[in-house]
Amino acid sequence: MFRFILTSICLVFIFSTSSVLAQSMSKEQEKVWKKRQKTMSVEEFKKKVEGYETATDEAYKLEKQVVSTSQALAKREKQIDSLKEALAEAQKEKIVTTTAQNSDSSNSDASSNELDDYSKGVVYRIQVGAFRDKDLMKFVGHKRFHAEEDQDGVKKYTIAAFRDYWEGDLFKKYLREMGVSDAWIVAYKDGERVQIESVLSAQDQEMVQSGGTKNDDID
Repeated sequence: MFRFILTSICLVFIFSTSSVLAQSMSKEQEKVWKKRQKTMSVEEFKKKVEGYETATDEAYKLEKQVVSTSQALAKREKQIDSLKEALAEAQKEKIVTTTAQNSDSSNSDASSNELDDYSKGVVYRIQVGAFRDKDLMKFVGHKRFHAEEDQDGVKKYTIAAFRDYWEGDLFKKYLREMGVSDAWIVAYKDGERVQIESVLSAQDQEMVQSGGTKNDDID
């Protein structure tokens, strides 16, 4: 393509130069050319004129092609610039979107942490033991393991945490089936241990006293 453009430009320059030379021809040169014209036959002169006209026409076409090609190249460069700008904008939008998603994720994690805050509201835990001599305090760091010591120095250990009494009751029964015979359910409100009766509804209290259950998985 580059060679074609260069050749076209050269041809246009040559024919333009010839035209200028023809316009600035002196009287002596005119005489010389008139003599040469007289020595030519009509057929030869016709061929010369037609050849010149053909060459001029081709030069004009080539000039138009050069202009058209230049315009096409300029248009292509504009398209490339537009694509570069669009790509840059897309990258910016991606960064903003990723940042927003990370922010939403952080907020979601924070909300999740708030939902897992068992120091607030009513919580049911499963007590698995109460000892004076056995110290399991090194395990208290686990979020599902809880320990407390009463005024008499008895250490009470609980595992898991449930918002629903009957879910905790079902887990207690599973533990008993696995051999933890001392497992029983206890209640906390805002981090303080309370009597289950003070947080259970009247209906649930009645069901507990009658030995009933809302869970059909274990009798």
